[in-house]
Amino acid sequence: MTLSTIYLNLSVIVSLCSAFVYVVSHPSVMRFAKLRASLISKLSRFICLLFFVSPIFFVFSPTDTLVVVSAQSFDSIDGTSYPSQPNQTHENRSLENLIPYKYFLTLLLISLIMIGISVSILRYIRHQVKLTKIIHRSFPYKKIRRIHIILSDDYQVPFAYRTWKTRFIVIPSGLLTNYRHFLLVLKHEMQHHRQGDTSWAHLLFLLQSLFFWNPLIHIMNSRMAEIQELACDESLIGHQGVNAREYCDCLLSVAETALSSRNMLVGTASMALSSSAQKLKGRIDHMKRYEFRNGRCWGLVMAIISAGTITSVGMASSDWLLGKPITVMEAETLIQSTTTSQFPIEINERVVEQLNLYIGTVRGRHFIKESLDRKQKYETVFRKNLTQYQVPEDILAVALIESGFKNSAQNLYPMYSAGIWQFIPSTARRYGLTVSETTDERLDVERATDAAMRLLRNLNERFRDWRLAIIGYNAGGIKVQKGIDATGSRDPWILIEAGFEGDKDYLAKVMAGVIILKNPSLID
Repeated sequence: MTLSTIYLNLSVIVSLCSAFVYVVSHPSVMRFAKLRASLISKLSRFICLLFFVSPIFFVFSPTDTLVVVSAQSFDSIDGTSYPSQPNQTHENRSLENLIPYKYFLTLLLISLIMIGISVSILRYIRHQVKLTKIIHRSFPYKKIRRIHIILSDDYQVPFAYRTWKTRFIVIPSGLLTNYRHFLLVLKHEMQHHRQGDTSWAHLLFLLQSLFFWNPLIHIMNSRMAEIQELACDESLIGHQGVNAREYCDCLLSVAETALSSRNMLVGTASMALSSSAQKLKGRIDHMKRYEFRNGRCWGLVMAIISAGTITSVGMASSDWLLGKPITVMEAETLIQSTTTSQFPIEINERVVEQLNLYIGTVRGRHFIKESLDRKQKYETVFRKNLTQYQVPEDILAVALIESGFKNSAQNLYPMYSAGIWQFIPSTARRYGLTVSETTDERLDVERATDAAMRLLRNLNERFRDWRLAIIGYNAGGIKVQKGIDATGSRDPWILIEAGFEGDKDYLAKVMAGVIILKNPSLID
């Protein structure tokens, strides 16, 4: 999987995380569920942690489920489909002509993203340098455990900050004139350290830097900062016995001082962070309700919903379409540029749908790449049998769809197929392969390929159509004949519409496989 693919999938998940955080932290939701800000803060961080572990979904996402279970058996592709693009009525541009254009856009997009990330990182470095200068020019006041409390004459807004090893609380020296307010500010900033807000400030800015273009990230960071402040307010008033009126006076005084200052420095948490009139009113209103107990049931439900939804989206997004899907017209252009053979290649919406499933999804591309690598080991065997039985090379797409050229042992599905050509025991025996408790010649690639060529050639001689032969290989010749008798047609797509097929879209998958074998560069 490429880095661009992972970045695209992560952007989807982080947007979902941000939306969840915004919803669960909305004042209406908090009032309805009687949730305290401390619980919402923990839940929001839990949701963010799901994002940080979400790359595991992409690394360990299954890929072998694209293989058909067995010949004459059941369909194992999960049925997920992607609607093909409608036929284009405007200028016909081949896929080759589109490649430079797509490459230029991709390069431009990557360049813009890298520039934006670089600007954010430079801003972070600049703020860390400024914080270092503030700390060095401040005066030590006191040390409580691992927290250094320092006084600053230069910076007029109190804040909590931590480096990799050291924690700081910077308080303007002017607050010493009102010692009661000084103590309240100190308690508030101490609470930021207890809650881990100073550590999360760095992580959230990193997240914002990676996806700076996403407005949901900025909204989430703003909401989480507000929730952290509310959690500190709750702790001081509800658990540390601070007088609410006196605390509000201190909050207003500090916020008034902060109005003349610039935005907070990156990586800090401050009592005066939410200094706008509307936010201050919201904090004061929330403090009036600090006696609310956590609705633990609601919090647990929200956590379960968040985990389940984000996990599902993380796994599903690893299989989303990559870029613009191939259209019917583009697929026809591909076929026209390849050499012709005895095999009739057809392009329709069913075929293009399956083609996009294989070359336009992460799992599909991974499956095809591995399959083509395995195919190289058996090239000599394939060439020998194709020449001997005068079967078109395109018929190898059957093995691609059946097994991905994986010589697998007998599976546990009802039809018990095995080998590259996925023969079931009865068909294998009919074509001279030994299948017993001690011997399974379906795993002998040379003998199994010989049997598959004879079976497909016989079916073609019977129905005089390779397309019907392919359906017969999967569903059985009897079913194909019943379909011809019932519909009065020898058009395989009419038979499929009438229900005379085995695995769903089997012929379309094989047709897509033929296109891929003729154009392996599609997955480069």
